[in-house]
Amino acid sequence: MEKKQKKKPELGLFLALGLCFGSAIGLLLDNMAMGPGVGLLFGVVAYQLAMERYKKES
Repeated sequence: MEKKQKKKPELGLFLALGLCFGSAIGLLLDNMAMGPGVGLLFGVVAYQLAMERYKKES
């Protein structure tokens, strides 16, 4: 059986998810101005973690 090759994580996907979740958090905390910035920060951190995992597995 062939081993399936994993795809490299894409930065845009993590940033988009971070913006979505950050906006939702901003709405919940009633501080919309803070939400997207925090979301982008978490998106970049999640991307870095995914890249580290990808590098270890390949």
